[in-house]
Amino acid sequence: MKNKTYNKKKMLVVFSIAVVLIVSLMARLFYLMVFDAEHYQKLAKDLHERERKIKAARGQGYYLEIQP
Repeated sequence: MKNKTYNKKKMLVVFSIAVVLIVSLMARLFYLMVFDAEHYQKLAKDLHERERKIKAARGQGYYLEIQP
């Protein structure tokens, strides 16, 4: 009987730790989605709308000279 009680307590501790971890992750996700959303929206917008100057590659022009 002692062994069953010990295993139940052990399982309860592991289950409790798992529940605490899941709840804390959900709370963090809620915080990021609700209270910190504007910050991440601004970062995404800045990344998406970044302006860069791209120098076009220019090659040698080959022209055919036509004699009239």
